[in-house]
Amino acid sequence: MLRYTAVVDIKVKRTIRVSAQVTADHMVHVRLPEDVKAGPAEVIVQLGEVVEPSRQGSGSDRRTLGSFLEAPRLEARLRRSKDEIDQAVLAERESWDAR
Repeated sequence: MLRYTAVVDIKVKRTIRVSAQVTADHMVHVRLPEDVKAGPAEVIVQLGEVVEPSRQGSGSDRRTLGSFLEAPRLEARLRRSKDEIDQAVLAERESWDAR
């Protein structure tokens, strides 16, 4: 019986969670642990404030979940019967076999 040994070199990014204050001039100052080496780092800022989803980002295509759920195209989908859904699923599966 043959045995194989796989050597896998897995590297993950180190993550450090710290709290910080955003200053009036939009700066964040963070002190990292002594063992952190100098070099590039990715910084993600998660603010404590809560905003309405429709106000995030820019553009007119932002909608709230409520307005999305009220859209007529979704309502038409929700009105399908069980048989109609089963037929759609069966047709989709059969199209996989045809490929």
